[in-house]
Amino acid sequence: MMNESVMKRWATLGGLAVMLGVLLMGCTTGEPPAPPLEGTKWRLSQLNGGPVPASIAARPVDLQLDAAQHRLSGSSGVNRVAGSYQIAGKRISFGPLMGTRMAGPPEAMQFESAYLAALARVDEWAYVDGHLELRAGPETVAVYLPMSGTALIVP
Repeated sequence: MMNESVMKRWATLGGLAVMLGVLLMGCTTGEPPAPPLEGTKWRLSQLNGGPVPASIAARPVDLQLDAAQHRLSGSSGVNRVAGSYQIAGKRISFGPLMGTRMAGPPEAMQFESAYLAALARVDEWAYVDGHLELRAGPETVAVYLPMSGTALIVP
């Protein structure tokens, strides 16, 4: 039979374990871990504060950052785009971008021009509520959702 002091120690340890568990539960956000910035394929969901028009969404605008080469590749809607990038902490900048020169519907070409202009202004990135935000100063200019293979991951 256990003596009284051993039982008190076990009760104290049990109480400490419960308190530690409660503290640890309070430290989690409940969000899944952020996918890595580099190596993940990101699909554009918003540009300059507005959603991607349905006519554009049929040909996804996406980007992927290659950490080994410091190269961006993706689609700007009508054309493929590629170029260099630099990351330092939360700071990001895109070097000269090049793209194919196919023509598309006027709305798609206008959207593509606005997208490329937004990328040229980007100076910061953040992972917020399950999506990637690219910012120019305090303004969020592009919002992306992560893709896995060809499937969109909805947070």
